[in-house]
Amino acid sequence: MKYNLYVNQLKAIELGIKNINQAIVFDLLSNATTWATPVKIDDKFFYWVSRTKVCKELELLAFKPDTVYRHLKALDSLGLIDYRKDGYKDCVALTELGKSYHSETHNASMSEMNPNDENPYVGNESEEGRKQIRKDSEINPIDTSSSNTSTNIIQARKIFKAFHKRYKGIKREANTEFKAFIKEHKDWQDILPKLSSVILETPTDESFIPKLKNYLERREWESAKTVREPQWWDSRKGQAQKGKEYGLNVEDYSQYHQYLAAVTAKCKQAGELVYEQA
Repeated sequence: MKYNLYVNQLKAIELGIKNINQAIVFDLLSNATTWATPVKIDDKFFYWVSRTKVCKELELLAFKPDTVYRHLKALDSLGLIDYRKDGYKDCVALTELGKSYHSETHNASMSEMNPNDENPYVGNESEEGRKQIRKDSEINPIDTSSSNTSTNIIQARKIFKAFHKRYKGIKREANTEFKAFIKEHKDWQDILPKLSSVILETPTDESFIPKLKNYLERREWESAKTVREPQWWDSRKGQAQKGKEYGLNVEDYSQYHQYLAAVTAKCKQAGELVYEQA
């Protein structure tokens, strides 16, 4: 049984996790290298997370196996884990997006709660068994180290959904496409601004428009024309509107540059784009 239940609430909200139970399950899965059995599928290492085992580790939540399955599917749809079936086994691996959950604050907090306990997960395996799992994990881990995600996840989803809405070809549901996009492209944070400015020309015969999945896999935006979309900092009207979004008013500042600096600071905190002088 897992002795301590920890949730990085701020990061969980950023990642689109819906409730506390889902967050606790994800936290457990993100540490699967310490308690689950590694399984190789298509030359990639996953971890077998038995539904019964998850129920036992999270005994206080009184989960049933079907409840665990629903959480696995939900976390997979959010793009936080890659969920696969290997026969009867439920296997998971963290995605690049999922790896961003962990932070130095999280690791420090866990150490404070268990200062003398190397592993907060206590199951029925022998110490020798746990050492073997840790050894395997070091070779092919689900990387639980912090991945500094500079793009705010909520903002990233908004940018992608706006592009998804503009795209005229055959496409899947926006969240499905977003999950596939970040899984396919490790540089997805750099790509997103380009998608927001790419010109999507519609051919006379719409059958020539590739599926969105193929468009993204072939990186077709790289050869497409782009246009710079107006930004909030381009005009005083845009600056005023952006300030109102954060409850800031020009009249409350003696100098306009002070107001603009305050708006910029708020945008940075929220992970929005800001104007940076070269």
